[in-house]
Amino acid sequence: MISETPLTPEMPPTKKEKITFTCTTDTREVLQEWADKDGRTLSNLVERIVLAAIEQQQGSDRDE
Repeated sequence: MISETPLTPEMPPTKKEKITFTCTTDTREVLQEWADKDGRTLSNLVERIVLAAIEQQQGSDRDE
């Protein structure tokens, strides 16, 4: 489960929706290592992965 980071004075509130998903510890560790390597938060990495999947899905829907 992705835990939410508490808001700090440097971090303004976001207008983005919050969701939670369940994965194995191994999956979370791989995602965290990937995020660290890219200099991203885990949340930002997951959002980028989801957006890429949506773009791919929408592209394949157009081909049908």
